[in-house]
Amino acid sequence: MRLPRLAREFVSKHGLAASPILADGRLFCLAEDGSATVIAADRQFRRLARNLLEGPCKASPAVSDGRILIRSQGALFCIRSARGGS
Repeated sequence: MRLPRLAREFVSKHGLAASPILADGRLFCLAEDGSATVIAADRQFRRLARNLLEGPCKASPAVSDGRILIRSQGALFCIRSARGGS
């Protein structure tokens, strides 16, 4: 799936040190400043969420068993869907 132009512009402008990942119809983007942004993988640009994590994020997130693992400089986060993941 090709991302819409606005989503590509967002990814290129926000100092991403980690590769974004596509999971469950969402693009997960981690920035060096520790912000995590979720973008809908739609034809329209829609930012679904933005959260600040502890410290810079330079490692790409990983997906395993319905969870997303995110490593920042000082912490490891495990995120799962509230929609009924295990």
